[in-house]
Amino acid sequence: MLHEKEYFDGTSVKQDKRISAVKRGTALASNAVISSKHSKTDLLVELMAHMHDDEIKHVAMSDRMICREAHLKMDGLGNEDDRKQDDVYRVSQAARTLGRLLLASRRTVSMPNLSPTDVLEPHRFDLVVEVTKHMSFNKETPASNLGKTIGNLLTNACRSKYCLALREGDSKAKEDALAFQKLIEREWNDRVNRVALKRMQTEKRSKIPTIPLTADLQIFLRLSNQNY
Repeated sequence: MLHEKEYFDGTSVKQDKRISAVKRGTALASNAVISSKHSKTDLLVELMAHMHDDEIKHVAMSDRMICREAHLKMDGLGNEDDRKQDDVYRVSQAARTLGRLLLASRRTVSMPNLSPTDVLEPHRFDLVVEVTKHMSFNKETPASNLGKTIGNLLTNACRSKYCLALREGDSKAKEDALAFQKLIEREWNDRVNRVALKRMQTEKRSKIPTIPLTADLQIFLRLSNQNY
């Protein structure tokens, strides 16, 4: 028996099976990218096992720069016995945040093949700032600390881009990485962090309970005296 969803959107059982097959293929492609471009793949495989299987995971784990950042962070955790309970979770969240930023940037400029290396170019700095604002505090339910987190992740990504370019002898990529990092150092605090702080302060003020009216206090005292 077909579900109501299948009637509603016109998706047949065969189509559902094809969609599932595509998803499995995407996951296999992500694993192939990791296996072909990274050493110590067991660290990234372990990380992938902790990540929710969705579009963000596939984007993050199919990009070599995000994978490199994730691998470095996983490597820095040391042996499994030395890790704290949520260490791997934090690495997973960092990778997913970069994946979300990349997806949002792609959709904003309608460039589905845009990579983090392409994003970290000086002429796209304003794009990254605006996308970060929408992800963090320019929405109904703000995540005000996210902007600062993204700034830190982008700084590390710039360093990874520079190191990759250094190994590959790509002078243009090195210049772009340094320039983008300089823009973060000079403008991110003013354009993102301070705006987020202002938003947090405004929300905090709006939640401060109002002082009761004198008439309300008089009624409260009179009722209290009657109870005694």
